[in-house]
Amino acid sequence: MFNNSGLAQLAALKDIEIKSVSNSVETFIAVQCDKFDSSFSSQEMKERAVTDSATLESLRLVLGKIQYRKGESGIDVRAKFYFHFVDETKGPIVICMDKFDIVEVDGQSIKTNKKLIRLLRKLRYEGGT
Repeated sequence: MFNNSGLAQLAALKDIEIKSVSNSVETFIAVQCDKFDSSFSSQEMKERAVTDSATLESLRLVLGKIQYRKGESGIDVRAKFYFHFVDETKGPIVICMDKFDIVEVDGQSIKTNKKLIRLLRKLRYEGGT
C-alpha cells in the first residue's frame, strides 16, 4: 500500500472513524498514537463517523499524494482518524494529529500537507461536509 513518496493507489473508502479530545486536555506524558484510545476516558473523548461520499473521495485523493519525512516521529496525539476501506481485507489507515496540526500516517511523519490538514481539521472541529 505504501511507496516512497506516499500511499499507492488507494481503494474506495467506506468510512472514517474519528476520535478526539480537547486540545486543552493535559497529560503527564505525551500520548503516542498507539496509546491514544486507552489514554482518555469516554467522558473526555468525542467519537463519530463520516460516511459522506464526496468527503471520503476528497480525502482519498489527498492521501494518495502525501510524502513521508525521514527520521523519527512522535507527537502528543489529540485526534485519531481511522480510514476504513470498502474492501475489508485491507486494514485501516490510521492518522494521528496533535494540537499543532502535526500529522502521522500509520506511525510515520509526513511532510506538511496543508490540504490534508485543512480537511482533517474540518472533520474534527466542524463535522465535515
